[in-house]
Amino acid sequence: MGFRGARGLWGCALALLASSCSYAPRSGLVRDPFESRRKSELAVFEVDWWARLVTDVPLLEYVPREPASPAVDAETGRVIALTRDGWVRCLRADGTPDWKYRLYSRFGAGARVENGVAYVPGSNGKLIAFQMTTGQKLWEYDSGEELITVPVLADGKLYVASQNDTLFVVNQQTGKWEWQYRRDSPAGFTIRGVSTPRVQAGKVFIGFADGHLVSLAAGDGALLWDHTLSTGTQFLDVDSSPALDADGNLFVASFKDGLFKVSGNDGHVLWSLPLPGLNNVTLFAGVLYVGGNEQVIAISTLSGAFLWKHALKSRPARTPVFAEGLMILPTTQELLFLDPASGRERLRFDPGYGISATPALAGKHLFVLSNNGYLYDLRLGSNRS
Repeated sequence: MGFRGARGLWGCALALLASSCSYAPRSGLVRDPFESRRKSELAVFEVDWWARLVTDVPLLEYVPREPASPAVDAETGRVIALTRDGWVRCLRADGTPDWKYRLYSRFGAGARVENGVAYVPGSNGKLIAFQMTTGQKLWEYDSGEELITVPVLADGKLYVASQNDTLFVVNQQTGKWEWQYRRDSPAGFTIRGVSTPRVQAGKVFIGFADGHLVSLAAGDGALLWDHTLSTGTQFLDVDSSPALDADGNLFVASFKDGLFKVSGNDGHVLWSLPLPGLNNVTLFAGVLYVGGNEQVIAISTLSGAFLWKHALKSRPARTPVFAEGLMILPTTQELLFLDPASGRERLRFDPGYGISATPALAGKHLFVLSNNGYLYDLRLGSNRS
């Protein structure tokens, strides 16, 4: 593992300024194009540290991908990173290595960290709980299926979904199986990836590759309702994690048929938009941000009207995070910093081979795992002296 501080050998061409098309070493700086009265440069981020995690590149690898989002322990600042070489790594708040564990498995999704425990889903079907401070393995559950969602923790249970369209629910303390819900995969082609469940008020909402959105009782998995959003034979997938508004309405995307607003009470469709190719939906400050193949769109939750659209050309949009007044969007080729009100590009950040995983936000620190296996701590909103 390599480590460099913010004043170290950062000076590669890593941040492309959208406003001036120039490179900025060690930090992302952009002039404010929206308020002419402000003449000073605004600091978007500086790199506090970076660490090289993947040193043994997998055999015959052509295009590296790191789909697992980092996870941060709010109490200690420790970071969990799951990389394509099969290692679970824990780094201290300053980027130095703490402990690691080899799972001999790739990772389709990142860990969940809660109350000093990291819950790690593996493509080998194992869900493992680790003590963050020591790396001690607390328990292990073997689902027998490839796990590819970040575990969701609610009311003492962990919810995690597999590529085979199975939702597994285990006890948070012991890792013992409590219940599961499975749907048969459709006969036609599907998109890799599954819906991360949304758990709210004793109900679980989750989509499946057969075009269905279902609601389950969180206690025992009993089916509350089942609604078909897409029909046909190809790419019916409802893979987005459902977004939920204050009125109990759900917003979900079907890859084939677009965006749906659905009543959380009975699954009734309130409105829909024909936007094929979507795979993620995020609700932030009363606005829907939806992404997928070659675009990200801001949409009114009330009417479904477009507020803005940002074309990404050949880049797919992943799930964004919001911080310091910016929408931070991984696109597999780079990390984009957009104005959430207008969709205008403020900054690009590409440390090499792009970024597939949604970054982890902890206060003003954004932890970014690049596709070439480097972890970066970007300190947001810092002013350069």
